[in-house]
Amino acid sequence: RVDVRADARDSVVRISVRDTGIGIPPGEYPNLFKKFFRGEKARNVKPGGTGLGLYLAKKAVELLRGTVWFESEQGQGTTFFAELPRRTPARAGGKPLA
Repeated sequence: RVDVRADARDSVVRISVRDTGIGIPPGEYPNLFKKFFRGEKARNVKPGGTGLGLYLAKKAVELLRGTVWFESEQGQGTTFFAELPRRTPARAGGKPLA
C-alpha cells in the first residue's frame, strides 16, 4: 500500500509518500540518495531498477530550494518527505529546469 499526501503550511508545502513495504535497513541510510545505489532487498524484490529514482527526486527538490528526508522501520515501511517553499525568489542567470 502507498499513501501520498500534500499539506500546505505557512511558507512550505510538504509532500509525503508512505509505503507499507519492507523498510530500509539502517546501514543503507547514508547511501540512499546516492546515484546508482540500490539496497540489497530492493535488488531482490525488483532486479531491474537503475538506482536513479531517489537521486533524481532529491536533485529536483533541491533545485526548487526544498529538502528531502525519510523515516523507515524494517518490516513496517518507509515514508519519504519533500518540503518545498511556496514561493522562491527569482534568480538572475538561473537555468530553467527543462
